[in-house]
Amino acid sequence: MPALLVEMLDDGRWHHPGQQALDRVVPWRDEPVQLFTTIGQMEQETAGLSRETEDDELARMFWVARRSAQAEPVELPWLDIDRALLIGGARYSDCIAIALDYRPDAEDPQVVVFGEEMVDLHQGNRWPRGWRVVAPTFPAFVAALNLSEPAG
Repeated sequence: MPALLVEMLDDGRWHHPGQQALDRVVPWRDEPVQLFTTIGQMEQETAGLSRETEDDELARMFWVARRSAQAEPVELPWLDIDRALLIGGARYSDCIAIALDYRPDAEDPQVVVFGEEMVDLHQGNRWPRGWRVVAPTFPAFVAALNLSEPAG
């Protein structure tokens, strides 16, 4: 887990950034998104998604695979669940998920989002279902959401 995330959890800076900030970073979402606010919740959500990959149909539905079970590396738009940590998701369903993706850098993961067919509400771009990079690093994600101050 990035030291910055642990620090933000400890000092209250890791919180819902508001709808405008989320619209800038995740413009195609069609329902409210939450950030998971404890390490336990992040681990629990990740473990739940990991269990689902044991069913091939569910793994394909959520575009999740395991590098350990593949001959080739798992590449986007697929998520390697063995090298990821869920940090947020849709409040009411499983149609959106936000994850730290450690494939490019074990110390400074990129941030990826899963969604159904995605449409950028601001620019009209369309992306097929799967995982997509929204920030090249976790600090870039934090900056895009403007999470510099504690909630309150």
